[in-house]
Amino acid sequence: MLKTDILIIGSGIAALQLATKLNQHYDVTIVTKGKITNSNSYLAQGGIAAAISESDHVYDHAYDTLKAGEYFNLPFIVNYVTKKAPNIIKQLINDGVIFDHINQQLILGKEGAHQQRRIVHAGGDATGKHLINSLINQLDDSITLT
Repeated sequence: MLKTDILIIGSGIAALQLATKLNQHYDVTIVTKGKITNSNSYLAQGGIAAAISESDHVYDHAYDTLKAGEYFNLPFIVNYVTKKAPNIIKQLINDGVIFDHINQQLILGKEGAHQQRRIVHAGGDATGKHLINSLINQLDDSITLT
């Protein structure tokens, strides 16, 4: 019989981030379908959008996102996510994720419907792999993997 306070099913980015936050206060168990790197997140090739350059603004990011979604997306969710994105990138960097740089400056790509350069990548098209590996490195022995 498995005894745990928190059971997390899957080993994608959301699951591993949750485990790293909860294990300080709870017994955490992660159930995977095989290896911990066997997730769609690990295979993700795209970058992460965040208004982090001085010439960009979170409201511009929100506008581009709403426009790209043909205004089908919920504005309050888009505003919330785009407002949080710059701090999340900073936190990922603090947690050890190494995003692509040139001359000690983050490389910001311009993709899709984005009108500004705001896409960060890690390892070129291996962003998911780099995020997952960084999160795995943050897991401590108190987390049970099954």
